[in-house]
Amino acid sequence: MNLNISQIVPFTGGNFSVTSSLNNNRDFNNRTSNYSSNWANISYQQTINGFNSYKWNRQIMPLNEKREAVNFIKEKIKLKHEVSKLYSEVHAVQLKIQLNKLNIDKTEMFLLELEEKFKFGRILKLNVDQTKITVEQLKRQLEINTLEYTTGIKRLKNILNIENDEIYVLEAIQENNYEIDKTALKTAIMTNGFELSKTIKMIEIESNIDKVKKEGAISLNLQYGKGLNSASNNFDNLYDNPSQSQFVTIGTKIPILDWGKAKSNYAIAKYGVRITRPRKKISEQIDELLNYHLSLKSQISSLIMQSKLSNSVSEMLFELLKLGRKTIAEYKVQLVENFNLTIEV
Repeated sequence: MNLNISQIVPFTGGNFSVTSSLNNNRDFNNRTSNYSSNWANISYQQTINGFNSYKWNRQIMPLNEKREAVNFIKEKIKLKHEVSKLYSEVHAVQLKIQLNKLNIDKTEMFLLELEEKFKFGRILKLNVDQTKITVEQLKRQLEINTLEYTTGIKRLKNILNIENDEIYVLEAIQENNYEIDKTALKTAIMTNGFELSKTIKMIEIESNIDKVKKEGAISLNLQYGKGLNSASNNFDNLYDNPSQSQFVTIGTKIPILDWGKAKSNYAIAKYGVRITRPRKKISEQIDELLNYHLSLKSQISSLIMQSKLSNSVSEMLFELLKLGRKTIAEYKVQLVENFNLTIEV
């Protein structure tokens, strides 16, 4: 029976251990037994100038725990982003359906007027046929959008774990005009540990450099221990007269010829620092983000203005179409342009 308890000492990286054992050697020929016992043996082993793995693990472990917490938050953000993106896409399809229905109703009303004018010979049959083609194209597009909308709603329900057959009408999401504070953003990035992976990687590289460097150098080891032992032919008096033992061991490792292996390993370990070094600083990435934000705001403002102007032009073109001053082809082009602008906004 053996018991061995060991613990790494945090500050030194040495190993403290306590062992205890009970042995029975049985001679079956002579039918005798010899009992021996190591009551308790306490020892401490320390590398004088060797690699202390505990020193580096003590730095990495808290960072790993924090990284796991941050990764959990990131996964939640990614899921919210996925839902938000899909919601926006489905809402855009819903808007397409509404616009298509309005355009179909408007074009069908205009088709009725053309058919009446054709009866009295005031227009060519070509104008009527072109308008019918436009109506059919709008209806086919409506069917495609309806199918796309149904599929998108099902995907949303699956992600949100909604089990029902209800038909949902999505509401538009109003974007707030917000500003980004550069200093606050940088502080938030650093505080919330978005560069934890890089920090952990750098510590691991430094740990590997230290390990390679010390493994290729002269190392000294010291071990000291003491304990109580006893032996007897009879188990009843095994623990009557213990004897004390103690030992001190000093060892050394001197690499004499390694064919340049230690030097090569050290060069490889040092090269890892260059590979891991970030290409861009956080300040540069934040500047790019702010520039993108400003550009996006400018694009949105421009699209809103274009949409208003396009709606006005579309209404005027429809009036000119009814007066016979514009063709159905010109009206169709303006219809498509206004449709795309409205969806983008």
